[in-house]
Amino acid sequence: MMYYYGDFWSWPLMGGFMMIFWILFLGLLIWLIFYLIKQNPLGLQLNGSQIRQKKPQMSPIAIAKERYAKGEIKKKEFKEIIKTLNNMKTITITIKGMHCNSCKMLIEDALEDLGTIKANVDMTTNTVIITFDEKKLTLSQIKDSIIGEGYKLV
Repeated sequence: MMYYYGDFWSWPLMGGFMMIFWILFLGLLIWLIFYLIKQNPLGLQLNGSQIRQKKPQMSPIAIAKERYAKGEIKKKEFKEIIKTLNNMKTITITIKGMHCNSCKMLIEDALEDLGTIKANVDMTTNTVIITFDEKKLTLSQIKDSIIGEGYKLV
């Protein structure tokens, strides 16, 4: 028996190849859609059923001004927030002797117990970024706290 493309028995074979082609094509298309959603080239923010443009990041002072303008906070609160934010200082310190996540957590906890607003340790660069109120803490207190935990400053 001779087979050729016009033969009835060749169609299932041809259909099988086409089915594989379409499955691969649709899989690639779905992957591309999810890839573009992950990369977010349009800067869209997906929030529930709403899609909206991402807002640019605002400084804490700008957020306080916006909340005051909307009437969410009173004038006395607003002045107190601005006064506190103006006293904030952010520094970066390089630390020697960190080896693991326990070291990272130990330093962050020590700085939080000291009264810093935010302490973020970066293990890849061996640095800590600290935000603190200059009226309440001094740089020497922060350094002493890190040295007291057994680490060296560079």
